[in-house]
Amino acid sequence: MTPGRAGSVTAATRVTWAWALATVITIVFGDAPLNRAGAAALTEAGNRTLRAARTPTIRTAPGPWGTLELTRIELDPPPSVVSRLAYGEVSKWSFASTDHAGVVAVLREATLTPTQIDRCERHGRWTTNGPDTTLDPPVDVVFGLSPEARTRLYRVLATSPANFHHRNPMPVSLAAIAVVDAARLTPQTLQRFHNVLYGTGSWRMLSDIPALLIGCASPAERIRLMTAILRSESYVPRLVVTQGTDVETLLNYWSAHGRNEAIRPLLESIARLPGETGVDVRGLLPSWPSGHINRYPRPAHPTEAVADCFWTALNFFDDPPSTTPQTAANVVAALKTRYRPVSEPAFGDLVILLNGAGAPVHAGVFIADELVLTKNGGGVLRPWVYMKLPDVVDLYASIHGRLRTVFVTESRVNAAPR
Repeated sequence: MTPGRAGSVTAATRVTWAWALATVITIVFGDAPLNRAGAAALTEAGNRTLRAARTPTIRTAPGPWGTLELTRIELDPPPSVVSRLAYGEVSKWSFASTDHAGVVAVLREATLTPTQIDRCERHGRWTTNGPDTTLDPPVDVVFGLSPEARTRLYRVLATSPANFHHRNPMPVSLAAIAVVDAARLTPQTLQRFHNVLYGTGSWRMLSDIPALLIGCASPAERIRLMTAILRSESYVPRLVVTQGTDVETLLNYWSAHGRNEAIRPLLESIARLPGETGVDVRGLLPSWPSGHINRYPRPAHPTEAVADCFWTALNFFDDPPSTTPQTAANVVAALKTRYRPVSEPAFGDLVILLNGAGAPVHAGVFIADELVLTKNGGGVLRPWVYMKLPDVVDLYASIHGRLRTVFVTESRVNAAPR
């Protein structure tokens, strides 16, 4: 995923300050069919993206942060974590407040074929719990859905909290698709992987991981598949400092109004060196994010194992960070009481993405230029990474539809207006 730079973050959409009282998630997907030729085109698009991702280190335009050099990297999840992934889970479609006949009507409305509906009727496992109905569909139906039918049906399934994988689809970038194609999978597994992808744009959605894992030929293939799918892209950014660099200007930016003043000795000492030196931005971050950027959470750590984007953003400067996971209500309350909107973001400010209802669906931490620190999902399979802001917006728009971007800074009396 490497869309061209569209200007500085100041070109991002601004909105009037307003927060919803609850998080409302509306999932909007494209519904273009993906035939064999489309799959080949998708793979080639991913290969182009992957080749672009491996370009040499690039240097950003100078700004109040100085000048940055960005080297793109790819992070694979720890093998010990991937090997413990559960793969005995079967695909389930849960329909709230819908009886058997109502489920059949939903399947028909989603454009499943008469044969697929008949297969569900005859060979699916149907259970009821009060007014709710759950269908365990035959595996051949799961893999045989057209992209249009999958998009229509999963949009309905996403409205029920019982359908975790459909409510929380895994975004898969074009580059990741190319990695999966090169992962030495059996032809059947590779074809099934392409069959269950849906959506359009720079990201595809994946909700059928349980079915994919059950169908793998061996435990080794399951590990190869999930390692490829879960590979995350990030950067190693370096601040370029030359002899005679105006350290006070850099400190004015990176100190975050005195909250990060401990970086002064480092910048002053490097500015005295002859020639040009690249300073890993990790060393300019507050203590906790400095020790976790470009790393995966530790499974045994009670906080890291459940940390998500909101927890990460709200604890950026806190040392030690809070041990309390963030709920939707807590996030909204914190943003309303602790932060105020700004038109121009600076180091440590938050980038909030709002859905069509005005509710926050993602938060990141602004670093410099277009670079943000983010964690794209909770749990141990999503590392803390750097991404370009347009790429973050593109990713979450693939899940939630059209989004609005706001920048907020923590309300402090000594902070200059921006």
